Amino acid sequence: MNITVGYPPDRRRSVRIYLRLNRRLVIVLRSLGVFSLLVAAASYRSPGSVAVWTALGVALLAEPSLVFWTIVRRNHEAFDEDIEVTMTDSTVTHRTRTTSVELSWDMVRRVHEGKDFWIFTVSRLKYVSLWKGALTPGQAAELAAFLARRRVGHAAVTPPAKTPPRDARP
Repeated sequence: MNITVGYPPDRRRSVRIYLRLNRRLVIVLRSLGVFSLLVAAASYRSPGSVAVWTALGVALLAEPSLVFWTIVRRNHEAFDEDIEVTMTDSTVTHRTRTTSVELSWDMVRRVHEGKDFWIFTVSRLKYVSLWKGALTPGQAAELAAFLARRRVGHAAVTPPAKTPPRDARP
């Protein structure tokens, strides 16, 4: 496999990638927001507490998206660069004018697939994203076949064993 694609930046896509990478945090905060709104509805006899619980609920529901959008907006110079992604049988590389991240496929622990992007993740802070719209149908099929052969998919990739397996004999 040797796929190289280039595409322009998109702040909305960057926010969606951040939200996907922090999905658990987003779920917890939004669940707390819904809980706060339910408490507000249950405490209808006390107008002061209704206002507090409602404000808290709305803030918790909106907070993840607003925080990630603010991060992308404040760092607009880094996010407003053209992107080039190269995938080979041994590595996946993400390059912009100012940064370069290269991951060997053995480092990739998880692959997230969104509606219009792939995220090849080593950790929450180290990943390479790929916009699906930059791939031709042939490249998309080649990548899917490669990931299927390597058993890299929506489930976590099994890390190498840290200790050798124990002998099964009694």
